[in-house]
Amino acid sequence: MIKDWDRVSTRNPKLLKKRIRKGVPDAVRGQVWNLIAGVDKTIEGNEGRYDRIVEMCEAYTPNQDIRDTIERDINR
Repeated sequence: MIKDWDRVSTRNPKLLKKRIRKGVPDAVRGQVWNLIAGVDKTIEGNEGRYDRIVEMCEAYTPNQDIRDTIERDINR
């Protein structure tokens, strides 16, 4: 289902919902969550925005390594 996500999610959302309710294996849970949330499409529409925001934050707090903190938390 992951390999053919666009087709499955648009053509058979009931099957997708049923399988998610049964439980997503830990090994693919993060990948499935990103697909459900549409992370890839959001990133495509906002290319470079993340880096600009991090640079703005670092300008206000130059002594802290904000980028590492944010990137560590993003994958959670």
